[in-house]
Amino acid sequence: MSNNLSLRTILTDCKLNDTNFLDWHRNVLIVLTHEKIEYVLDGPMPQEPEPTAPAAVRNAYKKHKDDNREASCIMIASMTPQLQQQHMNMGAYDIVQHLRELFEQQSRTVRYDTSKELFRCKMAEGAPVAPHVLKIIGLIEKIGRIRL
Repeated sequence: MSNNLSLRTILTDCKLNDTNFLDWHRNVLIVLTHEKIEYVLDGPMPQEPEPTAPAAVRNAYKKHKDDNREASCIMIASMTPQLQQQHMNMGAYDIVQHLRELFEQQSRTVRYDTSKELFRCKMAEGAPVAPHVLKIIGLIEKIGRIRL
């Protein structure tokens, strides 16, 4: 449990506000992956099974529901009070979808700025190659991580 709490501090240090959605989203993915519940962001909650459904199906649904609640609480706790109020009764998948819509323009701007930096990246004459290559790789990976 102490490992979970220490890892969750990255969300306390980087609360979601109007300017840092991409950083916040990356940190949420880190925490949810560590807690093995990131799958709740893959799609909406499944339909509740019928009471006559096999126990395995009902148990899987209950686990998904519990993990979704935990992920939602983690996400909401790491937002500003205004954003918390807007997302209080949403599941984890719905929260991320709504935030993607809200911050889509921010993502486009970051993608544009990163692309511009990549296209203008030139190695200074006589400079070592390795740092330049690492910078280019970092910029390409950053563009790849922006998934909006």
